[in-house]
Amino acid sequence: MEIGEYERMFTVEADHFWYRTLHGHVLKLLKPDAPDATVLDAGCGTGMLARRLTDAGFAVTGLDFSPEALRLAKTRGLENLTEGSVNALPFSDNTFDAVVSLDVWYHQAVDDTQAAKEAARVVKPGGHVLVNLPAYDWLRGHHDLVVQTARRYTRPQVRKLLTEAGLEVTFCSHWNTLLFPAIVAARLLSRLRKDESSDVAPVTPWLNHTLSAVLAAERPLLSLPLPYGLSILAIGKKPT
Repeated sequence: MEIGEYERMFTVEADHFWYRTLHGHVLKLLKPDAPDATVLDAGCGTGMLARRLTDAGFAVTGLDFSPEALRLAKTRGLENLTEGSVNALPFSDNTFDAVVSLDVWYHQAVDDTQAAKEAARVVKPGGHVLVNLPAYDWLRGHHDLVVQTARRYTRPQVRKLLTEAGLEVTFCSHWNTLLFPAIVAARLLSRLRKDESSDVAPVTPWLNHTLSAVLAAERPLLSLPLPYGLSILAIGKKPT
């Protein structure tokens, strides 16, 4: 990922509708886990999810390949941070109650099959691996160049990725469904305009609030699961 993208992420991550919604989904999905459960945020970026998980009572370890991302994460008051790759996690087998990896496995520097196996290795039997990944290769835009996207996914591909790592898929749904038509139109328009800006940018407060409310309304529907959307959220459980 370009260095400037970390700065942009750090600036908007606390309030941006997309991050707030995704982090809210994660907190709800992990809520059944025991208090003080150990969680690895594998690819923690600038640390906002790790901060929110910590505030919710989880014992969080953050890992990222980028020293710049970890530097910014430290400014959020996070201390248990490790530099490393999701391709070769520097932890022993069966270490964590849960592993969370949001929008990491699609990256050019990541072998997604190996990353899935590594997440399955370090999570405890009965524990969960939760991932979020971008959907539909035809939705590629300039933002994918900025964040160095190697691949976007379909739901069957995500299920296969987790299953082949030895995990039982207990949840797999698209999200960002209600806004999907507008996002597709905006993405296609940006191609026509040859827009080279990143999707990570401040949003006008009233619009940010409105979009947050729209996406939050999807949360009760995720268990259906939702048939299409900009992202795919999935959980794999390690057999006991």
